Amino acid sequence: MRKKVLKNKKQQLPNKNGWYIYIIIIVGLILLLFLGLPDEVLYAKSGLLRWFPFILIFFVLPYFIVKLFDDFAIEAAWIVSLAIGSVIILGPTFGFWVDYLSDKDLEKYGKNTKGIVSEKWKSKHKWFFTCKFRIGDNEYETFSITDKENKYQIGDTLTIRYSSQTPDINEIVELK
Repeated sequence: MRKKVLKNKKQQLPNKNGWYIYIIIIVGLILLLFLGLPDEVLYAKSGLLRWFPFILIFFVLPYFIVKLFDDFAIEAAWIVSLAIGSVIILGPTFGFWVDYLSDKDLEKYGKNTKGIVSEKWKSKHKWFFTCKFRIGDNEYETFSITDKENKYQIGDTLTIRYSSQTPDINEIVELK
C-alpha cells in the first residue's frame, strides 16, 4: 500500500495580475462609506438608496476581501473569518458615524417647528410614533420614535428640531 504524502504548501506569492487593485477598491469603498456618501443616501427612508450602505458593508466589501486574500495561500476558513470580521467592525462603526454626523448637522443647522403625531403603534411591548411636519411647501415625516411612557397620542402637537440642511434629521424637543 502506498501512503499518501502530504506536501507542504509553499507560501505562494500573490497573483501579479492585480491584488493591489483589490486593496485600492477596499480602501476606496471604506472612504466612500465614511466620507463620501451624500446626505440623500445617509438619511434615505426608502428605496435602493436606503439599502446602499447595507449592501456595501455586508456584501461588496466582504466580496473584495475574499477576492484579495484568495490570491494568497491562506486557508479558506481564515479568509471567511476576515470577511465576517470586516462586517462586525464596519457595521457598528458606520452606525456610530452616521449618528455622529446627524448630531453635528442638527447642532449646526438646527431649527424648531411644530409637528403632529401622525401614527402610533406597539411592537414587542414598546410604543412607537411618527410625526409629520411642514417646512415651506414640503411635508416631512420623522423616523419611528420610541414612546417609552406611552404619553403621546395621534394628533398631539410636538416641537420638532430639524436640520435646515437635511430636514430628515430630526428629534422631538417637547410636547406642546
